[in-house]
Amino acid sequence: MTQIPASLILSIPLMLNVWPFSKELCPPPETLEPCRCQGNKSYAAVLCEDVFSEDDLTSVMTAIKDKPIDGVELRSVSMRYIPEDAFDGTNLKSIEIVNSSIMSLSENEHAFKGLEDTLLILRVINCSYASVWDWTLLERLNKLKELEISNSNLIELEDEFLKLARLPMKIINFRDNNLKELPYKAFSAFTSLKQLHLGKNALQSVERSLLPLPAKKLHTLGLSQNKIEELPVDMFTQMPKLRFLFLEGNPILIVDAKTFQPVWNQLKIIFLNNALHCDCRMSWMTEMKEKLRLLQGACSSPPRLRGRKIALLKSEELVC
Repeated sequence: MTQIPASLILSIPLMLNVWPFSKELCPPPETLEPCRCQGNKSYAAVLCEDVFSEDDLTSVMTAIKDKPIDGVELRSVSMRYIPEDAFDGTNLKSIEIVNSSIMSLSENEHAFKGLEDTLLILRVINCSYASVWDWTLLERLNKLKELEISNSNLIELEDEFLKLARLPMKIINFRDNNLKELPYKAFSAFTSLKQLHLGKNALQSVERSLLPLPAKKLHTLGLSQNKIEELPVDMFTQMPKLRFLFLEGNPILIVDAKTFQPVWNQLKIIFLNNALHCDCRMSWMTEMKEKLRLLQGACSSPPRLRGRKIALLKSEELVC
């Protein structure tokens, strides 16, 4: 089968809304009820809505075994668990679970049996009980590159999550979960990590220990809309690939030179707070080489600089 571009796999939810039924790739529609299969000549995915029985899900997945189906989206499903062998015999690359209530990812010791060497992407969006799932159930997904658990009230991340570090994870997205704290070395062993998204949570602090040292591949770090007041001085040390940094929506007042200088000249985009205190401690920014494509942030104090965009500040204006 033709190699599926990563950009296409990432667009599964959008494509499902517009693609027609594919006779070439999909099984007969009557074998999939209450689900449906859609696709084009090179890609097909199954959408299941309002499924409330583990047996019904297993029956549908049986119908797509040995078929070139690349993705499954479970939407508004409610069940106790996802049967361990429901996907056995398929070659799915992506599973997305949306607006659903699932108490466990499996009834046994491992989840998604049969997908150990094919599943690349697992996304969970607005789902109940995700906060009590056992992360170790995913340990055998040897090819998993992207994990998203968003808008699912994941209040805390258990130390068990560290056991997934052996997986080749490149993208981790835990946005919009009300996360209040993270294990000391939560992502430090994920050496393949390229993107980490932790925005729209309730984090009050972050430490350099959270990330690999060095973080050789990390190019995107999202910490926007949390409750972070200050970043440790070593936060961005040994991050040679960091290009995109999102910090807006945090009560950070000062952009400290010691903290930001290690990565400032390599960043392409940085979003900062619009309530910064702009004084001599930020004068270093005007002296740095201008390689940024986009620098967003504004002063709220002192009064004479209120509302000024930091990208337009001059060194003589930044006094103490």
